[in-house]
Amino acid sequence: MKASDGDRPRDPARSAEDLASLYTRGAACLAAAIAARPDTAAEVTGRPNRIAVISDGSALPGVGDVGPVAALPLLEAKAALYAGIADIDAVPICVSTGDAPSTDSLVATIRAIAPTFGAIDLTGFAAPGCRDLERRLRIALEVPVFHDEQHATPVVVLAALRNALRVAGKDLRTARIAVLGAGVTGDAVTRLLLYAGARDVTVCTGQAIAGPDVDALPEHAAWPADRTSPRRLHGGPAQAVAGADAVIGLDTDGQLDRRLVDTMQAPPVVFALAGPPPTTGSTAVTASCHPDHPNQVTGLPAFPGIVRGLLNAGAPRITTTMLLAAADVLAGWVGEDILGPHRLLPDPFDPRLVSTVAAAVAAVEASRRRAQHAEPTDPPPGQRN
Repeated sequence: MKASDGDRPRDPARSAEDLASLYTRGAACLAAAIAARPDTAAEVTGRPNRIAVISDGSALPGVGDVGPVAALPLLEAKAALYAGIADIDAVPICVSTGDAPSTDSLVATIRAIAPTFGAIDLTGFAAPGCRDLERRLRIALEVPVFHDEQHATPVVVLAALRNALRVAGKDLRTARIAVLGAGVTGDAVTRLLLYAGARDVTVCTGQAIAGPDVDALPEHAAWPADRTSPRRLHGGPAQAVAGADAVIGLDTDGQLDRRLVDTMQAPPVVFALAGPPPTTGSTAVTASCHPDHPNQVTGLPAFPGIVRGLLNAGAPRITTTMLLAAADVLAGWVGEDILGPHRLLPDPFDPRLVSTVAAAVAAVEASRRRAQHAEPTDPPPGQRN
C-alpha cells in the first residue's frame, strides 16, 4: 500500500547534520521543552492533529464479533476517511485483551497509549460495555473520546429527523416521536432529541414502553424512563407507534412493519435504522441504514467535522451543545430548494461541510472557555455543558 503524505516526514533527513537537527539534538531539545512545559507538545509535535481509531472487533458494523485483526480493514477505511475528508492523521489500532476481555483491561490499554493522540475514536466495541468504556475514558483522559453510536449517529438522526418533519409539515417540538430500541444508540438518540426540544418521545425497550412505573428495566433505560412518555402510555411497540408522527427503529427484532406504520399520523416519518425498511405508503418520509436508500443514515456526515472541530479547538471533551451545533449545521445544509422526501441530509463529501461543522463545534468550545474565565464560581447543579 502506498504511504500517504501524512505518513512521510515533512523534512526528510538528507545528511548527518539534518539527522542531528531532526533526531538527536533537535528531538532532545524538544523533549526537554515538553518535560518542562507539557502544553508545548501541542506546538512542536503532531499530537494535536493525530487521533487513534481503536477497536477490539467485538461488534464490527455489519459482521459482528470478528476479533481485533479482522477489524483492521474497517479501521483503515475510517482512518482514510478522516485523512481524506478532514485532513486528520488517524492511526488504526486493533486491541486484544486476551481470552477474557474486560472494560478494566481496555481502559488500561487505551490510557497507556493516549499520550500520543489528540483524540480517541472508539469503533466496533460491543454493547453494553462500550457505554462504560466511553464513560470511563472520558473521565480518565484529557482528550476527547469519540464514539459513533453515542455521538455521530444521534447527530445525524436528529438532523435527518428535523428535515423529515419539515417535509411532512411537522415540527420537532410538537411531534409525537416513538423510539424503538433503548440500547446504547437508542439512549443517545433519545437524549439528544430531548435536549433539542422534542417534548413527546416514547421509548420502547424490547416489548415494553419505558416509564417510571415499569419494573425490571435495564440500567441504561432508567434515564429515558424518567423523562419520556409524557402521556404515560402502557404496552409495547404497537401502543408506542399508534398515532405517532415519527418512528425511529433501532431494534433488530423486526417489530417495525407496515401494520404499525399504518397506525401513525399521516404523513408518517419512518426511520428504519436497524433492518430493512418496511413497506410504506407514497406519502411517507423514510430513512434507512441501507446504502442503497436515498436517505442513508450513517455517521459519515458528522464524525469528520466534529472531530476536526475538537482538534482545532483543543477541546478536552465532547459536550451535548457541540452535538446540537453539529446537528444544526447538517439540518440547515439542506435548503428548501433541494429538501424533499429523498433528500434529508447533505452530501458527506461536500468539501465545505467538514469545515462548517468543525467551526460550529470549535465555537462551542470557545464559548465554554470564555464563560469559564468570566465566571469564577461553580456552575449551578445540573447545568448542561
